Amino acid sequence: MTIDAVGSMRVFNGQPQAVVNQRDVTEQENARRREEEVEANLQVARKIETIGTLAGGVAHDFNNLLTPILFYAEMWSTSGEEGTAGVDYALEVHGAAVRAQKLVNQILIFAREGDHQMVAIDLSLVVRDAIDLIGSTMPESIKIEQRIEDGLTVSGNASQLHQIVSNLCMNAEHAMGGDGTLTAGIVRSAPGVGDILAGQIMGRLGDPKRFANLAAARSFTGLIPKQNSSGLTNHAGGPTKRGDACLKAARFQAADRARHVDPQLAARYQRLMCETGRHHNSATCTVATVLLTRIVSCLRQGVPYELRDIDGKPISDAEGRAIVNERYRIPDEVRAARRSVSNARSAKRRDERVKKGVAERSEEPPVPEPA
Repeated sequence: MTIDAVGSMRVFNGQPQAVVNQRDVTEQENARRREEEVEANLQVARKIETIGTLAGGVAHDFNNLLTPILFYAEMWSTSGEEGTAGVDYALEVHGAAVRAQKLVNQILIFAREGDHQMVAIDLSLVVRDAIDLIGSTMPESIKIEQRIEDGLTVSGNASQLHQIVSNLCMNAEHAMGGDGTLTAGIVRSAPGVGDILAGQIMGRLGDPKRFANLAAARSFTGLIPKQNSSGLTNHAGGPTKRGDACLKAARFQAADRARHVDPQLAARYQRLMCETGRHHNSATCTVATVLLTRIVSCLRQGVPYELRDIDGKPISDAEGRAIVNERYRIPDEVRAARRSVSNARSAKRRDERVKKGVAERSEEPPVPEPA
């Protein structure tokens, strides 16, 4: 709450008195802050627009310079004898000019304005072009592995998809630190996390060292279920805290798989379901928070995730699955009870209202037949 106070001194009955007028200006202050945020965002958008326009102009000029280079390099390579030094030099120049032309085309895509038409595009080509462009700006210690299937046709905008892939690659670069292979292996070593979820978590989480502590990382990607996912009702709700939806979905999927492999996570899930009376979504959200905390801790220390039993003994994935199936299976009656812990009172009242309405309608006199 923001208070605007104005005071003055008055004399009343020969005694000095202080008169203070207070006014609640919370709404005005919030409106002023929102206006400042909108203005700041507008300035950033204008800067980005200016950069895009400038990049487009430079790319056009550079493309004009590359045209004669490509033309004469191709003529040079075809006019000489194959295998000679001159022809090899011409081929090198032509190849370098072709790579430069691809970069120019990517800059033109970035600078494109007003092109929001949704058309059928080859997603694999867009992803490859974006990776080629962003790969030239990454340090040599980071290696990009492309596992892209051909023929992935989607309806979308090539410029926007190109920008999305570029942003994901840049976020992943920040998360990798100095060595991309090591960090990617750390995230992939966690149970329930494969190649796709590892890239999704790395791209959305960013640099794990930017958090002051593990609690800050949990707060950044909070995954607390709604009231109707806590076991009190039968409705499965989503997270309530703010955060990246893509990251929260990846964490939830990884945790739902990891509880079948990691005995420590399985023990926590069983305790929440059987002893605390949690709903499946609520228990999985808690397991997801624990899993993410361990992943962030491993990233900050630079060590892979190690699967362990309750007593701390290192185990393999196969041993973990066997332990979970033997000790931490959830009985069918418990799952049925959790599903049946719905709002029975509301259902009963609804049934009573329906019966009462039917009875009232049945007691009404019939409509007389027309004469």
